Amino acid sequence: MNEKPLQHIAEAVLALYPIKVSSLNFFAHETSVLYKVDNENGEAFALKIYDDQSSQVQDNRNEVK
Repeated sequence: MNEKPLQHIAEAVLALYPIKVSSLNFFAHETSVLYKVDNENGEAFALKIYDDQSSQVQDNRNEVK
């Protein structure tokens, strides 16, 4: 999975949430593509985009660590 084409998906999804995003940055590409999202209050969140076929329970546990 390539993170570059997914940037527009991340932006579109975030537009559906009631937060004001101050920055969206690629964070990691493991079994999923992760973005770091900061809101206007300085709070940080993770946005995960994954492929159902490549997402396993153990993969999810590894990403949380």
